[in-house]
Amino acid sequence: MNNQQANKIAKTFGIILTVHGFKMTRSGYDGLSRVKLPSRLINDSFDRIKKMPVSQRDFAYYFTGWDNWEGMLETVHKIIKDFKWEKEVFDCDDRSKMVSALCSLLFRVNTCAEVYCEITSLKTGNKDYHWTNVVITSSGELYLFDVDNGGLFLKLYPNKPITMGKWSYNFIRVRL
Repeated sequence: MNNQQANKIAKTFGIILTVHGFKMTRSGYDGLSRVKLPSRLINDSFDRIKKMPVSQRDFAYYFTGWDNWEGMLETVHKIIKDFKWEKEVFDCDDRSKMVSALCSLLFRVNTCAEVYCEITSLKTGNKDYHWTNVVITSSGELYLFDVDNGGLFLKLYPNKPITMGKWSYNFIRVRL
């Protein structure tokens, strides 16, 4: 067997294992309670934290409670942390999209937003721009989840600075 044949076999089995792995993970969440709620809940929830543009790409949104989100985010983090961060190829914007997509694929909820923000290092004060995620619960609560900041999550409150792990966050815009 030559390299080309070996690569073809590896690709074929890799696809088969990936698809079955996703299906198995998804079946582990078959009993997940989710509810379809008006999209205005999204805007209202973010407006309580900060007025900013919220782009909604779907017509219907499916929400679940924080009691489900916590385990779901831990599952997503276990998947993504095994893939190395790579500048411009698999960096924060790609990883944020992947978190949102995995939540839709595995859990059938599309209320994991991608959020563009300015971050400030708590250690050095240096500023940079970053993509992360915020989930919206069925009760309208928001939780910051950052796969690039140790997979940490934080409940967000009105008029309270957003500081988690090694960074503070200033949200700029939201995409769902």
